[in-house]
Amino acid sequence: MGMPGRDHDVKDPSLLTVIVDVNPFQWADCPLPLDAAMRQIVVFFNAYLALKPQNQLAIIAASTDACRFVYPTSGSGQSLDTSSSSSSGTSSGSTSLSTVYHRFRKVNELFIAGIQDMVSKERESPGRDASTSMIASAMSRALCYANRVAKANPFTRYHSRLLILSVSDDASSQYIQIMNAIFSAQKSHTLIDVAKVHGPDSIFLQQAADITQGNYLRLSKPEGLLGYLMTSFLPDHYTRTFIYLPGKDQVDFRAACFCHKHIIDVGYVCSVCLSIFCKFMPECTTCNTRFEKGLASATPDGVTSATDAFT
Repeated sequence: MGMPGRDHDVKDPSLLTVIVDVNPFQWADCPLPLDAAMRQIVVFFNAYLALKPQNQLAIIAASTDACRFVYPTSGSGQSLDTSSSSSSGTSSGSTSLSTVYHRFRKVNELFIAGIQDMVSKERESPGRDASTSMIASAMSRALCYANRVAKANPFTRYHSRLLILSVSDDASSQYIQIMNAIFSAQKSHTLIDVAKVHGPDSIFLQQAADITQGNYLRLSKPEGLLGYLMTSFLPDHYTRTFIYLPGKDQVDFRAACFCHKHIIDVGYVCSVCLSIFCKFMPECTTCNTRFEKGLASATPDGVTSATDAFT
């Protein structure tokens, strides 16, 4: 696996894992309905698979309280091409799909059926917070899958990247898990691209794209999702060395405190485990290190911050 500017070759295939945020409560406020977005995303999948026969694709759907693979389905082999086709019966009799390339049809059917099933279950029993989705868990699954594919194909060098289609807000409670996933992706040379389809900018996902040298793009017109996907997120590692992709120049690197999960500008940092707190804590709740309040330094603005020494 490689990154732009590193070891790459035009002949190397890609492993693209797409995380689709299917939170129906956030999609309800989006100018682009979820059904219309799915049709545009399917075209992007087909275009990606058509670039190289060896290209591999995985799709993960994330909702408010769950995430799961919709392609390949459970029970499939390690190679994405050996995924189960048990769901093909949902549209196998349709004449409109009779002439579609079999690999495209398999992906299209499993993707649409999986998303529709997940959305219906979500509406029946929504999660605790309807404004967020399980993006951190989906990122972890995507990285584990990429590692499994790489080990299962030792003679094929896959350039792995993640594409996150987000409509939900940041979940401060997922900060630690997301940062762990970001650094794991960086170590494995996996790009993280982010298309913010709806809602405010995601601080965490901006950091993910910047640290892994991926591309973060907030869509000004969600109705043109396919155009953004084809021009900004279709190019692979090799192609990106020759083009300049639109993105975000300034990245918000604020963090979430470990005590209240709030996004903060200034706070206390444990000098042992680097846990972040918005107020002084006599003892680190992560590593149980004891602090002395008198050793805390003060910022020029008079706000107590910086690193506390431990006893």
